Amino acid sequence: LAENWMQLLFGLGPGNVSAAFLPGMDGAYYEQYQRYGVSMTSIGYIIWELGLMGLLVYASLFVVMWKNARALAKSNLELHWLGGWWSVCVVLFFLGFFYKDLLRFDEMGFLIFFFGGVVSALRNYAAESTAPVRRARPAAARKKLTLAGQVS
Repeated sequence: LAENWMQLLFGLGPGNVSAAFLPGMDGAYYEQYQRYGVSMTSIGYIIWELGLMGLLVYASLFVVMWKNARALAKSNLELHWLGGWWSVCVVLFFLGFFYKDLLRFDEMGFLIFFFGGVVSALRNYAAESTAPVRRARPAAARKKLTLAGQVS
């Protein structure tokens, strides 16, 4: 990858370095790069397939999920504890990218993106519910209507 800066920047393409579930459907570079341990960690896998730009996109996704979780944790909703809990989980999951290939575990991906969406939706709800409301007119300017339609 270091010889070709475009490949370093954008990778070899999604699926080109990974194995497939069906025989004969492996990526074009799977056999060639398997000896380098491409799929040992998620970071290596992302860099080989999507390049540094793909790694930047993944990292920014986790930054956004973490910011949403922190904003939910600071909100006034009853479920604010979920934001604190989820911010820790996002950090641990991101650090796990350096340790193991977590992208291969579909269950982990489903959980991270499902709860990431739930936390994001709750954060948006909290932001909308605490938005400033229109102020009512002062009491002196209000006129009360009775049932008969008369102003009192």
